[in-house]
Amino acid sequence: MSDKVLFISPRCSHCKKILIGIKKYPFMKGLFNIVNIDTNAYPNYIKTVPSLVANGQIITGETVFQYLAKIVEDK
Repeated sequence: MSDKVLFISPRCSHCKKILIGIKKYPFMKGLFNIVNIDTNAYPNYIKTVPSLVANGQIITGETVFQYLAKIVEDK
């Protein structure tokens, strides 16, 4: 299991784009523990989706897309 946790909601259009991107690059699937906030408990410090917790930092909004793009670019 990964130490990176991606918090998403299927009701969020940005989250849907992220999930499509992860599906497009199968190597990324194992990099994240994906938590659907609609069906799973989540910490109270998560205020928006998509949110990514990685290396002790909370990454939100457009920065999540930039973070994921960097992973794809480095691959």
